[in-house]
Amino acid sequence: MSYLELKCRMDRCWIDQTTQMDLKKCTTQNNKEHPDLFGPCEYLSVKSSDEYHKGEVWKKFGEMVDKSKPKGGSKPD
Repeated sequence: MSYLELKCRMDRCWIDQTTQMDLKKCTTQNNKEHPDLFGPCEYLSVKSSDEYHKGEVWKKFGEMVDKSKPKGGSKPD
């Protein structure tokens, strides 16, 4: 399975000063004159790979299990 990894090389986004990663923001640089014009941020690091990192599959599995747990907090008898 292949995947695409996106990372920003800065601690905070230089556009809006947040730590949120957003594909549209990172590839259009929030250009208000041309909001859909492709122009990737110069600090965006893009890496494609055919393999998951060690532990990635178990992490995803754990997230699925956590989402399936009831939120009531009560234990079954």
